[in-house]
Amino acid sequence: MKRAAPLTQDAIQERGAELRRAEGAGDLAGAYRILKGLSDADFGAVALEAGHSLVFGHPAKRQAHVQAQVAACCRSRRDGFLHRKTLAEGRVD
Repeated sequence: MKRAAPLTQDAIQERGAELRRAEGAGDLAGAYRILKGLSDADFGAVALEAGHSLVFGHPAKRQAHVQAQVAACCRSRRDGFLHRKTLAEGRVD
């Protein structure tokens, strides 16, 4: 089986922007679709581009951590940057 070529920096930025838009629209399925099928490195890069934090460890644990953040962002209709800022300020809304 052939491995997919890594995403270019432009593609990572584009996917990150798509992920932020999906989160802002509350589109959980669309957000997950954007992250689906990416290599571990590309998954992390796209998540960081959308403002999410990553945890160190097994790729499955890292993906679960990001997916939980994406779900929270879609529920509150904000991107990863605003979500982290809100949490840092102690707000849970």
